Amino acid sequence: MEKRHIPKNLRCKGSKKSLGAAAAAFAVCLVLLVFLIGAVIGRYQRQLRSDNSVKAKEFYFTCNLLDGGTHTLAPGSTEVIFTLGNYADELRFSEVDIDYKVTVTPADGVNVEYSNTAQKLLAGGKKDDAVTIKGLSPNNTYTVTATGTGGYSQTLTAKIVVLPTEGQVYYNEENVSGEYLLLTVWNEGEEVGNVTIHYKGIPDNTNPNMTDWNTGGETAQEKSVSIEPHESKVFRFFNATDITVEGATAKEPY
Repeated sequence: MEKRHIPKNLRCKGSKKSLGAAAAAFAVCLVLLVFLIGAVIGRYQRQLRSDNSVKAKEFYFTCNLLDGGTHTLAPGSTEVIFTLGNYADELRFSEVDIDYKVTVTPADGVNVEYSNTAQKLLAGGKKDDAVTIKGLSPNNTYTVTATGTGGYSQTLTAKIVVLPTEGQVYYNEENVSGEYLLLTVWNEGEEVGNVTIHYKGIPDNTNPNMTDWNTGGETAQEKSVSIEPHESKVFRFFNATDITVEGATAKEPY
């Protein structure tokens, strides 16, 4: 059988092609291997983060009244009710139990009542507890403080002002061009204020507030007047020489 003769240059070309194909295949395999290793490592890291990482638990301590500001109660108010909560909104709430305490300064005559006598907001969902402060007195300012602890600590506070029950009546006199005197009396309180106006001079009986006032000339006269809450009344006098208001305080109007 006759041997076929393959030229040397053709044998080299075939060898080079085989080596090139092998190198390309190796490169593809290497890229796939790196990709697979990266995917496995990434998956492992995600599992590690989700399963084994330490995450700080959520803590929320809120109140619908204790916002750092000042709140005014109407005259005659003796108590105030507010709520303490363990959440920021419908989706964010504390993941730890919160023990809380409320204090009031000054504490004289004041009693704090808790709807939950354990004074604890339990974790696991939105919780609200009502707190009632009783024994407040008129014309006083109270500082109310609530402190919540549960691995963390937060303090909420506000001032509560109770208005006085009596009327807060003021007056102001204005001499208009030397022709007549205007007397303004007003009440900034929540109760009726009663004053007595002493005067010398001629009251303006055309003024609806003064239709039945007596003209005494040089003889001193007086008239009792009631001023409703947040009401203002104006009185006018001619040739007035002496006017005083009993039961009110002199003050510049706003």
